[in-house]
Amino acid sequence: MTYVPTANLSPLYTFVQFSGTVSAFGTALTTAFPGMTIQTFTDTQNAGNALVIVNDTTVMSVAVNNYLGYNQGLWQQFPPAKMAGGASSVFTVYP
Repeated sequence: MTYVPTANLSPLYTFVQFSGTVSAFGTALTTAFPGMTIQTFTDTQNAGNALVIVNDTTVMSVAVNNYLGYNQGLWQQFPPAKMAGGASSVFTVYP
């Protein structure tokens, strides 16, 4: 899904929410960020989290319902409250 920063409404960012299975999350990440080698596993150190490995160099633990995105050269993870729009959020869904 595409998001815009709440503060200035540009540029557009892409995030994927981890709300289903680890496998489905991995498929969604691979689709959203083509050209990257993305592997997903169940995080055995943090129950319920997904362990995401990108290009064999970046490892992230993503909590259930959090959003993960790669934008402007940085991986970012945010909880749902920061993606909902409004004064206390960081991003707003772009139609």
